[in-house]
Formats: sequence, structure tokens, C-alpha cells
Amino acid sequence: MSSYLSTVNQKLLFARMLSDELASAADNPHRQKSLVESVLFQLRLAFHFHLQEIAANYQCRQPALVADIAGLTEQLSAINKWPSEAQEMQSLLDSQGTWLAGLLRAYDSCFVSNGGDSSQPSGSSTEFIAITQLPESEDRLEAGPELVLSWLDALVEMIERHREGMFEC
Repeated sequence: MSSYLSTVNQKLLFARMLSDELASAADNPHRQKSLVESVLFQLRLAFHFHLQEIAANYQCRQPALVADIAGLTEQLSAINKWPSEAQEMQSLLDSQGTWLAGLLRAYDSCFVSNGGDSSQPSGSSTEFIAITQLPESEDRLEAGPELVLSWLDALVEMIERHREGMFEC
């Protein structure tokens, strides 16, 4: 389990380091968006490895194969376990207005392209690809700096709480 714990900690550290740069990027919307997406990526990785950390802690047969809450639930069910950590995350994902559902939706939104009007960053040359402002849709969730920072704090708090509970087992 220690390798999962270390990996989760590393991804949270990377997210924190990237989020520290967000304040200095306020005057450059393209840099700010790239940092927000980078933080989202690190948060998603931390969540991914935290699921594997839980699977390993509860001695699932193949924790490395856990990629989402459904995979964690499947492996836990195979050994007749349904810990509170998995129940909490499933509950957070089932409610669309929660921070975890929002984080995962925003991450998934990074892979959705809806087209739109293209614009060049100011001061850019023709060697850059035009930046496209994507229209909002129900499938997309645009995350701003404040939102990803709140997700970082919420994820850290949840992981610490889960670890305390798993340590007591």
C-alpha cells in the first residue's frame, strides 16, 4: 500500500505546486486555463491512485486494475467488503452537485470539443494553432482557479480522513 500512498501524495503535491502558480497567471487567461487543466489532471490522478490505495488496504486481489469507483466496488464485493470509504465516494458521485462529481465532470470536459469561434492569443505568431473558445454545454464544466483550489482542499481532506479510518482497521 505504501507505493499507492506515496503516489497519491506526489500527485497532491504536484497539484498544490501548480495551484500556487495560478495567482501569477491571472493576467494571462490562456496560461491560467492551462494551469487549471494541469491541476485537474493531477487531482484526477490522485483520485485514481487513492482508489487503488483503498483496494490494496482492504487486500483486494488486483488493486492496480481499479480505475474508477465501479472497479473498486467490484473488487471489494469479490471479497465481501463494502467499507465506508467506498460508500462515501459512491454517494458523492451519485449526487451531481457534489465537489467530486464536479471534479470528474470538469476533468472529462477537457476531452470534449464543441467547436466555436477561434482566436489567436495576443502577441502570438502564425506558427501557433488558433485557440478556440468553446461554448458551454450540459456535458462541459468549465473550472476556474477558485473551483479547482476548493476541489484540491476537499480531496486532501477526504483522503486524510480515509487514511485515518483505514489505519484504525
